[in-house]
Amino acid sequence: MNGLSTFYYSVIRAVPNPEREESINLGVMLLAADGSYADLASVPANRVQVLDPKADVGSVQLFLDGLLSRLPLDRQQVKLPGAETSIDVATLESWSREFGGMVRVSQPRVTLGQSPTRVLDDLFRDLVAPLRPERQKRPSVIDRAEILAHVDSAIASWNVDPQLVVPERTWPGAKADHLIDRVVLRPDARYLALLHAVNFQAAHPADAYGARGSLIVATDDLRARAESQSVLSFAVYADAPKDREHLVIESASLFNDHQILAVNYRDLSSIRTHVGAVLHI
Repeated sequence: MNGLSTFYYSVIRAVPNPEREESINLGVMLLAADGSYADLASVPANRVQVLDPKADVGSVQLFLDGLLSRLPLDRQQVKLPGAETSIDVATLESWSREFGGMVRVSQPRVTLGQSPTRVLDDLFRDLVAPLRPERQKRPSVIDRAEILAHVDSAIASWNVDPQLVVPERTWPGAKADHLIDRVVLRPDARYLALLHAVNFQAAHPADAYGARGSLIVATDDLRARAESQSVLSFAVYADAPKDREHLVIESASLFNDHQILAVNYRDLSSIRTHVGAVLHI
């Protein structure tokens, strides 16, 4: 498993008529936490006309062009003393406060990934590509039950034998028993993969710390047994608000150290790739 990196992202959103409380996503900007990468993926500015045929498309395009002008040509930023062109998370936060007109920048959120281009593609696909105008509202908070519902739905679509997927059961390790959200078994009933929800959006950060710790301890203990030393381990997570960046960064480091793959609940294809290689699905 390759190492995880931490990224910030903000959604670029058009609100052509604030009185109607409707918005439509135009793009997503991604920034590596270490400042080494920045890029923007967007749709044509005329998408705003879905909400308002008379919207000022030219002004929207100027806004998007202004954001693009701040990006490095090859998307790889070089941090230089006194440089004014590089973008950091403070820039995203500033834009989220300052731009309150027709086009707005959301507060940055924190996510994990291995490749910045893959992370950006996934965010664009999930948050921007669908053409769905929405009423403005407070962002919904994902809970563990919803994360696990996505897991169950995905596994069902992969045609995995239901008998090989065991929910919320205690499993014996070398030193203790461990409660894991979902365990995928091999046809011979040996462990294949551990899937555990680690919700960075939890109402109380202690819930995320607890789930993370439980998965790490279970993974290490199960791998200490000869018959399960090759078990795969997945932390299925939801992106975090900016004020929990320390939790996400720390988690990425721990997952790397313990060879646990962090997978966003919105895209579980990497789990299918690993599990499918063994179950031939």
